[in-house]
Amino acid sequence: KPKKYPVLVFVHGGDFMFGTGSAYDGSLLAATQNIVVVTINYRLGVLGFLTMGDNDLQGNYGIMDQIEALKWVRKNIANFSGVRSEVTVFGHQSGASCVSVLMVSPLAKDLFKRTILSSGSPLQPVSVRPADQVVRQTRALAKHFNCDGFTSTLQMLDCLNKIRYEALVAQEVRVV
Repeated sequence: KPKKYPVLVFVHGGDFMFGTGSAYDGSLLAATQNIVVVTINYRLGVLGFLTMGDNDLQGNYGIMDQIEALKWVRKNIANFSGVRSEVTVFGHQSGASCVSVLMVSPLAKDLFKRTILSSGSPLQPVSVRPADQVVRQTRALAKHFNCDGFTSTLQMLDCLNKIRYEALVAQEVRVV
């Protein structure tokens, strides 16, 4: 019978603006610690955390991506010799802030057993931005692309959805 291993899911940092799971090679850790290492990606910046503070554009899509990744791990990790009931989620820097959100989210219930928060906190300044500041930044982004003259968030979002993502990300750096 093939051996089964505990699982470490790594959530990268990058101030919610940049980074990628592929920058972290888990092969040495997996080989020396007898674990299955999974690195994930999630939407960042304007693509993952844009919000107007209302029900039409709530934000936290990057967190939702992480939850979907954990669901995928739960469903499929046995195919990679992982034990689905032995998942530890490890967050580094802003990834640690994400993991702290996962710890209290009912949507992530039963998707992992343990957590590790490394070099990050849910209370670090990059994690706790006032809602009105984020909404102002969203409005500034919309204004730059002439998407600010609408009466509803959905109309504004429809306008922004027509903008190439590269342009959104490039402008995002200017309004943060």
